[in-house]
Amino acid sequence: MFVRLKANPQHYRLEGDTGGDSLGDRLERICVQAIELLINHDLVIDGSRLKATEYAHAMARYYVSFESMKVLMSLPPGAKTSEIVCGRDRLF
Repeated sequence: MFVRLKANPQHYRLEGDTGGDSLGDRLERICVQAIELLINHDLVIDGSRLKATEYAHAMARYYVSFESMKVLMSLPPGAKTSEIVCGRDRLF
């Protein structure tokens, strides 16, 4: 990520970035924001060490995007196919 950030810093601009921030500071903010999102959506458990949940493992194994995973996790238990495909936050 550091190499990508160094090669194209404008692509990874974050809200609140200032021109004087070092690449290390920017990389740390990107990582902290990503970890907070994963924790807030029950994909990672914060403890003495970060631990991926079963949902995060499934997301990685089946190449499910973060946005799709948020929708899947918001579905009620036993959701019907029509609710998944045509629901409020449609996946497809």
